[in-house]
Amino acid sequence: MAQVVELPSEGELKDMYAKPINPTEKYDNKIFVPTHNRDSKLEQKVDGLKKDIHSPKYIKDISKILYNGKADAYAKFPNQGEVARFDADRFIDNAEKSKALHVKNNLDDFFKLVDGNQMLNLVRSLPLYKTNDEKHNKLVDAINEMRDIQDASKDFSKMSQYVESKLEGIPAWLQESLSYYSENQEYISSVFKQFAGFAQNRFQKETHLFLVENGKIKKAVANRGKLEKALRDSLDKLWEMYKDETISGEKSDIIDDRINPYYLALANTVYPKEDNKFKKDQDEDAAIRDENRNQAHLVPYPIKKAA
Repeated sequence: MAQVVELPSEGELKDMYAKPINPTEKYDNKIFVPTHNRDSKLEQKVDGLKKDIHSPKYIKDISKILYNGKADAYAKFPNQGEVARFDADRFIDNAEKSKALHVKNNLDDFFKLVDGNQMLNLVRSLPLYKTNDEKHNKLVDAINEMRDIQDASKDFSKMSQYVESKLEGIPAWLQESLSYYSENQEYISSVFKQFAGFAQNRFQKETHLFLVENGKIKKAVANRGKLEKALRDSLDKLWEMYKDETISGEKSDIIDDRINPYYLALANTVYPKEDNKFKKDQDEDAAIRDENRNQAHLVPYPIKKAA
């Protein structure tokens, strides 16, 4: 007699597989942190599998993540490692796109979680795009010049090129001096440091607020509002570029290579603090459950009625 195989229901089938974060859901720490942890863990397992494609441990670990605890999902394949890696790469790609869209749909919530110093790190690490706003463009120029300075400081030829790019507008005698000593590393380094100092001052002025007492700067803090606006304006410019592009492949590249990195950078920035908050909330919930359990075990002492 043939054996009847009972297939899983549609609901059970959906629960068998890991799913990226829902892009349309409102931001929830209790959803964002666990999915971010899972995705990061999967990336680590894939990195390990790429170094040892036949590793039973990494194959099982990837299976457990992608199949919600099922460790032997790839046991039937002769090339288990290759299949597991392919599946994991596809999931990671989809998860990143879903996470980016989730941040886009909850952009205000994510920005609220970023402090001034984190905002400063974001504008220094992400490419900013110019708009029709002169104030915005001035900030972009200051940040880009600091990037040029940092890049040139590691290589004398780039340092020399940077100094040469600054010749326009300086007195002729100084131009001649710089040209004459162009191969002198000590001289060029000294001039470069002066230009770097000017660039640093412009950067500070464009990105910070200053607390002044008695005519002296006592403290400088990141101008959080201005930096957030710079990021938002750059994102708006990118979406404008996307809408103006008519070639579908180019449109996809703008999303994948320029826009999504913004949203993913925001997600990675807020994660550490949100992870700490998530753990703290879990500890508090566990403490409340323990207290409720203890209370449930308390048996009231019987009180005898007076005769």
